[in-house]
Amino acid sequence: MRRCGPRGKHRNCVAIVIQRRNASGVRLAHAHRRSGGVEVLLGLVYALISIYLLAQPVAGLVALTLALAIYLFLEAVLEFTAWGFLRRLPGAGWLLFDGVVTLILAS
Repeated sequence: MRRCGPRGKHRNCVAIVIQRRNASGVRLAHAHRRSGGVEVLLGLVYALISIYLLAQPVAGLVALTLALAIYLFLEAVLEFTAWGFLRRLPGAGWLLFDGVVTLILAS
């Protein structure tokens, strides 16, 4: 498994990306002061996720993979539903095609 980090230190790339996104999101929320605490809450969630990924990299990546598969499956279901309602319109076949491809990616 390929690792990233400064000077070849073994770290989980996904955790590092989440930590950097967390830092930028908290800075953005502080600068604009109009997020209503949502960015701070997301920052806390991202911090907890990145700590978990650093502590348990294999289990964390399995969980992320499962979350992505569930997301793609739900998107495919929505594409099929949209195609069902719009199938008589021109170009609706692309919704069906998108649903099939998304379902394949989810599996």
